[in-house]
Amino acid sequence: MLQEYKDIKSRINKEPKWYDENGVPRYDEFHPSLASDIYAREAMLIKIACQNCGELFKVCLTQDKLEIHKFDSLKDKLDMIHYGDPPRHGDNLGETMNCIDLEILEYWKRDDSGDWVRNEEFEIILGDNN
Repeated sequence: MLQEYKDIKSRINKEPKWYDENGVPRYDEFHPSLASDIYAREAMLIKIACQNCGELFKVCLTQDKLEIHKFDSLKDKLDMIHYGDPPRHGDNLGETMNCIDLEILEYWKRDDSGDWVRNEEFEIILGDNN
């Protein structure tokens, strides 16, 4: 179960646009430079659903959070993509359950100069959702 972050959400009168890997609500448009892992070489914005209530979320994942750094690239392990518990979203059972990973909305990788480059080739429907 992820932290609720009431201290942040109570001060901002908008819904978050996405959540980072720790379930922290983010209010700017997604960019991989905003990921919680500043050393990430790859980052994805993923659409997930709460396993219990079906509420949809956009969340960020990087290869280090997934321990895929053992492999060359996230693109080689798309079948292992999984966010885990959904962001906190109310007083219900779903907060203690898992999520359903639906789609990679954005896939980014750092180039040799350290700049983020988007690669739409890996923006796909995940699992049994296709």
